Amino acid sequence: MRALGSPAIHANDAVGAYWRGTPGVISEHLTGRRPARSETEVYYQELKDAEVDPHSGVADVFAALQTRGRAVAVFTGNSSRAAGALLRSASLRADVLIGYDLVSRPKPAPDGLLPTAEQLGVDPVDMACLGDSPLDLRTAAATGSHGAAAAWGHMYDRTEKADAVLSAPLQALGLLPMERMTM
Repeated sequence: MRALGSPAIHANDAVGAYWRGTPGVISEHLTGRRPARSETEVYYQELKDAEVDPHSGVADVFAALQTRGRAVAVFTGNSSRAAGALLRSASLRADVLIGYDLVSRPKPAPDGLLPTAEQLGVDPVDMACLGDSPLDLRTAAATGSHGAAAAWGHMYDRTEKADAVLSAPLQALGLLPMERMTM
């Protein structure tokens, strides 16, 4: 935000605004104005140089799933471009990546998980959808998918209904009877 001439914003304030949706919506909330297209490009340039360390165990889950021939899909409230940059920075690879920019309606609408299931060649009811946000779990419910709450995530809400609550990433491997997994 400082690169855009805005006052300093504490990281906790930015993370606390994640529930609002896309980076543009969050930026508008934090700065009090809608970002111009050129300013959005600043966001992507900042991401290009970002160093991201995934939560302990996440890289192990990606590796285990891929070793077992399981596809990993990511449907995110971030843009596909930003999510791709962050995944690359964390040295993670998803077989399918769908951001808000590729869907008509944001989470909790099923618009992102339905094409994910289609690209994976599975019925949505055969997918396990892992997320820390209540919107992730509501999206899973909207598609009939198995919703697993990532209790280690910064947006986890223990009052949100989930089919499973995982306290650590490696517990996701226990969901493997499902044909595919989205994160």
